[in-house]
Amino acid sequence: KDQLRFARVVGASHTGSSNLLYHITLEATDAHMQKIYHAVVWLQLWRNLMDLLVWRRVNDALSAVGVKRGDLKLHEAVMIQLKKDLPSI
Repeated sequence: KDQLRFARVVGASHTGSSNLLYHITLEATDAHMQKIYHAVVWLQLWRNLMDLLVWRRVNDALSAVGVKRGDLKLHEAVMIQLKKDLPSI
């Protein structure tokens, strides 16, 4: 069985101060193919708590735009798409 293997972080950003939401766009290998994923991690510093809120594969059309060049633009495109798909985050 193939496994998802981390390759690199493509882009990341965060919001908040004591409640932090980290948005991380990353590249991973799945079945010998490079794919882009996006994660949203919620960190509550005062409770020493970290929770994965979102883990999803990024649309292949977006991946094609930024994997080889312009990684930050890819992360921005992922963030725009995420806001359209999940307006509560």
